[in-house]
Amino acid sequence: MTTVFAHATARQLGAFRAAVFGLIALDMLVRPLGALAGFPTSLLRPVGVFRLLPDAVLAVAFSSPVLDVLTLGAASASLLAATGFRFRFSGIAACVLVTLHAAAARSYTYPFHTDLALILSAWLAVSLAWTTRGESERAHVASRSLPRAVLTSSFLVTLVTYHMVGMSRLVYGGLDVYLSDSLRIWAVRNAQFPNWIQLSLGGIGQELAQIEPLMLALNAAFPLLTLVEICAPLALFWPRFRSLFLLVIIPFHLISLPLLGVFFYQNLILLLLFALFDRRRQAHASG
Repeated sequence: MTTVFAHATARQLGAFRAAVFGLIALDMLVRPLGALAGFPTSLLRPVGVFRLLPDAVLAVAFSSPVLDVLTLGAASASLLAATGFRFRFSGIAACVLVTLHAAAARSYTYPFHTDLALILSAWLAVSLAWTTRGESERAHVASRSLPRAVLTSSFLVTLVTYHMVGMSRLVYGGLDVYLSDSLRIWAVRNAQFPNWIQLSLGGIGQELAQIEPLMLALNAAFPLLTLVEICAPLALFWPRFRSLFLLVIIPFHLISLPLLGVFFYQNLILLLLFALFDRRRQAHASG
C-alpha cells in the first residue's frame, strides 16, 4: 500500500519545515503571553511541567517579563529552524520553547487544539532529523526516506486530530448535535462573547446565523463533516477519499471564520501544503 508522500523530495521537506516553523513563529508573535500576568491567580490551572512547580516559582514563571522572554525565545528559535540553520539544534530548542508556551497559554485558558497539529508536526520533523547523524542526513534526504517519513507522519497526525474532533463531537454531543440547531446556537453564543476575529469582522456571525438557506445547508452538511473527520486517517492511503476530505474540510474552515469566529489557519495552511505536494506528485506520475 503506497502512501501519498512515498516519493517526497528534499525540496518539499525544506518547504515543509519552513512552513511549519514559520507558522509557529507567527503564532508566537500574534499570541504573546505577557497579558496572562494580569489575570487573577485564582484562574491559574497549571498544565504540563508547570504543575511540578511550587507556588513561589509559578508566580515568577507567570510574571510578564518571563512570559515575554518565553514568547520571544520561542519565536526566535522557530525562525532559525524555519531557515534550516543548524536545524537539529534550532528545531529542538524551538519545540521545547513552543511546548512551554502552549502549556502556559492553556494554564490560564482551556485545552484548545488550534495549534496541536502544527506543534506535533514540528516535533516529528525534529525527532526524525535526529535519527540521522552528521553527513548521513544528506544521504537520507537524497534517498527520500527522511522527506517521506516527515511528510507522511505529519500528515497522519494532522488527520488524527480531525479524527479525534469528530469522535469527540459524536461521543459527547450525540445525535442531539445534529438534530437541533447547534450551529446557529454556537454562532449566536460566540457573538455574545466576541474574540478578536469577530470584532474585526463586525459581528457578522450573528447576521449569517439568520440566513435560513445557509443554516439549512450547513445543518444538512454537518453529519457529513463529522463522518469525514472520523474517517480522516483514510486520506493517507486513499486518493479519492483524500480529495473528498479536502473538499469538505477546507470550506468548513473558511465558513467557520465569519460564522463562528473560529479560524484554524494553521491546519488550513498545512492541508493546502499537503494538497500542493500531492498535486505535484500526481503531475510527476502522469508526466
